[in-house]
Amino acid sequence: MLKRAARGHEKDGIEKTVLGSCAVECPACPHPDKNMPDGWRDAPKNKNDALDPDHGNGYAYFVSEKPYKEYLEKYKDEMEPDRMFKLDHNFLIYNGRTDGEAPEQGWAEINPLASSTKEMGPGSQRDALDSHFADYNWRKIIGLDE
Repeated sequence: MLKRAARGHEKDGIEKTVLGSCAVECPACPHPDKNMPDGWRDAPKNKNDALDPDHGNGYAYFVSEKPYKEYLEKYKDEMEPDRMFKLDHNFLIYNGRTDGEAPEQGWAEINPLASSTKEMGPGSQRDALDSHFADYNWRKIIGLDE
C-alpha cells in the first residue's frame, strides 16, 4: 500500500505518513475546498418540496403532494376510529376479503432502501421510491407466467 501511494521512499520514513494519506479520494464524493461550492455550510438544512421537488408529482405511485396535504387538512377532524372502520376494505360492500398481508409483502423488498433514501430530500426520495416500485411491479408482471 505504501509503495502504491508513493510512500515507499519517504525521506523521513514511513512512520511520518499521515493516516488516511494513502487513500484514493473519490472524485464524486464531497470534498470541501475542492469540489463543493462556496457557502455550502450555509445552505438550508431543511428538506422540503421547494428545495427538492420531485419529477413525477403524482404520475406514478405517490399522489400529488399539494392536493393530498390539502385533503388531510380539510378532513383532519373527521379521521376518527369510527370513520376509519367504515373505510376498511374488509367491510365495504361488494369488496372481497383479504388478510391484509399481500399488500404489505412488497415492503420487504423496499425496506432496505431506507438507508439510501433517508438523507434525500422529499422529491429525490419520492423519485427513487417511484423507480423501485416500478421495477418491483415490472418484475412481478413478467413473472406471472411462472
